[in-house]
Amino acid sequence: MNQERKPGAGRPKSEEKKHQILCAATDSFLECGFAGTSMDQVANLAGVSKQTVYSHFENKDTLYIEVIKAKCAEYQLDEEHIEMATEEPEQVLRKLGMQFIQLLLDPNVIRMYKMVIGEVNTTTNVAELFYNAGSQRGLHLVAQYLLKQPNYPVSEKTAFELSTLYFNSLKGEYHMKSMLNIPFNAQKSELEEHVQRTVKWVMLCLRHESEQQA
Repeated sequence: MNQERKPGAGRPKSEEKKHQILCAATDSFLECGFAGTSMDQVANLAGVSKQTVYSHFENKDTLYIEVIKAKCAEYQLDEEHIEMATEEPEQVLRKLGMQFIQLLLDPNVIRMYKMVIGEVNTTTNVAELFYNAGSQRGLHLVAQYLLKQPNYPVSEKTAFELSTLYFNSLKGEYHMKSMLNIPFNAQKSELEEHVQRTVKWVMLCLRHESEQQA
């Protein structure tokens, strides 16, 4: 998840410091894992004081969560972009689907997944932090988006089930193969077809459930 540590145009000084810290934390978590990363280490990598790190992030858990959120935001899988989407649901789900697959295929995201799996038996809360900040948050955002569609009235339970179907179907074989270092040739056209099929299934279910709700 290496992010270039250059000042953002017009970014306030406090935000620039926060950005530096997030970049340093990302590098540290990838290289040393969650357990091997300390706030002191992040401060040194970021070129700031430990007090500055704590002024932006309450503790290492909070910092880790923000690193995961920042990576999701890089692929526009965050509250701002999903809540502001104005296209038809099918178009929005297609766009999100491609962004989600690209996120999963990001080499540093794959590294982070493997790091979590490697630490899950020794660092009890790392998997929960990772899941809540990434997968669980994504499920919630898409479920909330579906609930706000006036032409497709569904219950909260149904919206969450459809969101789960959406993300699990998008993962397909690509995600598992990437976790196991099995080579695969992911052509863009093939990924687009996979997303279109997934969205078609979800939309069929959404229409059916909304008709039953009516």
